[in-house]
Parts: sequence; C-alpha cells; structure tokens
Amino acid sequence: MKSRRLPLGIVAVLIGLLASGLRPTAEAGQKKTTPPRGEKKDFFILPIDAVGRPERLKKLKAVRFNAKVSFAIATNVNDITIMWCWEPKIRIRCEEIVPRKDDLEKALDLLQRSGKTEDANVRRVQEAVREVVDKVIAQTKEACRLDARLARQYYDETRLLLGKRDYRPFFDDPILIVEGNEVFTLFHKRLSLPLKEGKQATQTRNLFFALSVSNVIPLKQHKFQIEDGKEEMVKGRECRQFKVQGIQGVKLAFFFDKQTNLLAKIAHEGRDPAGGVLTKKEVLWEHFFSDYREAEGIKQWWKLEIQTGGRPFATFEVRDVQYFDEMPPELRRPDENVAAKEAAATETKAAEFLAKAKQALEAKNVSLARVRLQNIVAEYGNTQAAKEARTLLKSLSK
Repeated sequence: MKSRRLPLGIVAVLIGLLASGLRPTAEAGQKKTTPPRGEKKDFFILPIDAVGRPERLKKLKAVRFNAKVSFAIATNVNDITIMWCWEPKIRIRCEEIVPRKDDLEKALDLLQRSGKTEDANVRRVQEAVREVVDKVIAQTKEACRLDARLARQYYDETRLLLGKRDYRPFFDDPILIVEGNEVFTLFHKRLSLPLKEGKQATQTRNLFFALSVSNVIPLKQHKFQIEDGKEEMVKGRECRQFKVQGIQGVKLAFFFDKQTNLLAKIAHEGRDPAGGVLTKKEVLWEHFFSDYREAEGIKQWWKLEIQTGGRPFATFEVRDVQYFDEMPPELRRPDENVAAKEAAATETKAAEFLAKAKQALEAKNVSLARVRLQNIVAEYGNTQAAKEARTLLKSLSK
C-alpha cells in the first residue's frame, strides 16, 4: 500500500544502501577463475558477448538512459537520467527529479517575491525555510571534503543565493557524479563538492556501476575476484550464478540467464528502507533486470525491479537510451569544463609567444628569440609551445 506522504527519491534512499559492483568477467580481476572442465575458455565472458560484440563495445564511449522510477511505498513518480563512460577514466552522472509539494513551491515563490516584510505569516514561512536551509548547509559541510578553496566557494555561493532570497537550490535533488574513485555532488548545478572518503562514497560509486552496461573493456581496469556459484531459478529461468568480491570488501551475487546469457538479477545484503527511511535491520536486496532491447548493436535492459526483504520497493522503466562514440560534455563536472577552457586559453597564448620567438629567429635576432623562448618555458611550462621552446633552446645552445 502506498502510504508515504512525502515524495521519495531512489538516489536519496539508496546512496547509503546499495553496495553493487561490476558485471562479472574473468578479465575484471587479477585472479581468474579456472573454467569448469568441458566448458569453453570464454566461460566468464559469455554474458558480455550477449550484451554486445567486443568490436562494437570497443567503440562505445558513453551511454545515457532516461527512466521513470515508481515506488511501492510512495505515490510519486520520478524522472531519472543516468549517463556513464569509461575512457579515459570512469565517469557516471545521475540526476533525479523528485516532484515538489505544491505548498513548498508556493512558499519559495512567496519568499523570493516578498523582500523585507513585517507580515507575520511571511516571516513564519521564511523562518521555517531558513531553518531547513541551515540544516542543508551544515549537512553538506559534514558530508563533503571541503578544502579552503572549496569552502570559500561554497560560502560565496550560499551567501549570494540567500541574499537574493533564492532558496530553490537548497531544495533541489542532488546531481551526483562518480569520477574514478571519487563521488561529487553538484550544488546549484555548477559547484562540484567531493564526498568524504568512506562507506557512503564507496556505495554510491558501486551503485552506479551496477546500473552501467556490461563492458569487458573498462572492467580490465578494476580488480574484482570472480568465482562461479550454485545455479538458481530466477523468475522461472535457469541462471548461472557468479560471486563477485571487490577490493573494498563488496560482496555480490550475479545471476545470468543460461539460455540468453543476459543479466537477470543482482543480489546483496543491505539495510531495510522501511517507510523510505533506513533502519538497522539487514535484508536481502534483489535487482531484477528484464525487457532487453537491442539498438546499434548493443542490448540494454529497459526494466529494473528492486525488492528488499522479498517485498517490492522500486521499479525503473527506461524511456530511451542513447549510445555515444565520443564522451558527451555533460559528463564533465562544470568546474572541470572551466578548467579545460582556461587550459585551452593558456595554450593559445603560449602559441602566440612561440610564433613571435620564431619571427625573431627568422630575423637573425638570436638574443631576443632566446629571451622569448625562456619566458615561454618559465610561464607556460606545461604547454605544447613550451615543449617546442625547450627543443629550440637546446638547438641554440649548440
């Protein structure tokens, strides 16, 4: 029965719950399991081949799918977008939109329009909202690893919003980005704040890996131990079981349909999300994947049903899937894009100075050319222009 009053979000509940990992393949870990006698040597690679041929997967750089998420204990239906890529490093982005209550929307509109007021009702609403905002700020500082620079940026961003009485970003659902071994939350969709190292960050990273398409190429970068387990029936289908253990102690069971070799289920232990709130009770979490559809030579599940303790919890229904042969810019953190632009501007400036140094050389003004080349090396040492300047300086010293 759907009885929860407040909107529920899959990311908010699952961040500290799921410890999921990668699809099993012998190439995923340093220790390879010997195939049973009589089986082919690609015993562990069969599920990968079922998703897509190796030559197609090698071209695949990124995937994005949009889905709707519904819950057995809540009435809201959320939109969720998950994107991921694996080269040159792993990046996964998850954005979920949980519908706001009408009274909250009205309160936020009222506060942004009201300005300073003596109206007692407005003042009460403002105090209530500010109390929530202060808690959000405190929780962010507690959960995130903020050095002096990030702490100042976060302070400036929050002060700017509060000065404008724009409280919406504090109520937005977090956008999470996994980048290598780090997890970032985006505040106001432009400030990347890294989560502190620990169980929450690890489980968030592993949860999003579990939602990624199986691909033997990136799995080679991760050290997972895989061994075959007892065969089981999953929703009337005979399935092979593979037990996977990660370097951080993650333990999972993967079940692949023996007939299609497609992933049918992931199972693991986790805390019971009774009523949408984590409890201390441990229960079995089961993720059932179905409705595989093929496009552009790749098969992707279009339905995911999550059960906790044998009870329905959430259902993903994919709306569309996109495959990319180049990494989409959305997978970069906003501040990383800024850094990339700054680096490009530096390269351009260094190249301009290098051109002037070469002009001096053509004019036989060796002294001026040497000074310009030395300046390039000193001020733009990490650029391609600096690399060429060093070569020219060596030739001038001969």
